[in-house]
Amino acid sequence: NNINSDAYNNLGNSLYKTKKYDEAIQSYTLAIKLWPNKQFLFNRAKAYSGCKQYKNALSDLWEIDKSSPLFREAEDMMASLYDILGKHDLSIPIHESRIKNYENNSPTYKKKVKKENLYIKLITAFGKKDDVDNAKKTLAILTKEFPKSLETKRAIAHDAYSDGRYKDAINCFEEVLKIKPNSPSALQNLAISYQNVGDYPLYELYLKKALDIDKTHTQANISMGIMLLKEKRFREAWPHYEYRLLVGQFRSH
Repeated sequence: NNINSDAYNNLGNSLYKTKKYDEAIQSYTLAIKLWPNKQFLFNRAKAYSGCKQYKNALSDLWEIDKSSPLFREAEDMMASLYDILGKHDLSIPIHESRIKNYENNSPTYKKKVKKENLYIKLITAFGKKDDVDNAKKTLAILTKEFPKSLETKRAIAHDAYSDGRYKDAINCFEEVLKIKPNSPSALQNLAISYQNVGDYPLYELYLKKALDIDKTHTQANISMGIMLLKEKRFREAWPHYEYRLLVGQFRSH
């Protein structure tokens, strides 16, 4: 049975790598029926997450208890899923615990999960909860601890944009682009900042630059679609504007 379960698990891994999530789930389920191994449950949770069956993913992750060597990874995935589902009261304590106990982690974990990225997740969760004070306090700690980090500069830029300080946001996004000049997200954010100060030629220029780098960038396509619709260039606009179907509120489509 263990041999057969391993075979089904390995098949699931191959299917998962090729993004055949439904088939991967079936293989992992067969493996689990033969041997309820925690690794198989964790793998199936990843496949469930891949096809946006987040509640099923969480059900599998809850089966992995603190005694398992997989618990830390499982809890990290749970925090990400809670954030996706808008359950920030559940994700925030996990993010805070990870930051507080970061130095106790193994070198392998630290290589995979950077501390500054944990700060970003926490700031984002506070932001989604409209907890502005804690978001800003966490950003201040991140800035002090990692002043030159790309993630810090991005967070400062987004904070300026959220506050409506668009000229500051422009300067910050330009700082990001000095470090990572081919970032379509930074180019798109820079474009939107220019739109908010009324500089439409630069708005269009940076949107085009973003799409030159990544033709499938969701937000850049949506912004380009809106811009072209406003100009009544409908035939050009719709292929871009259709990308709105990929964002959260349209996922049910």
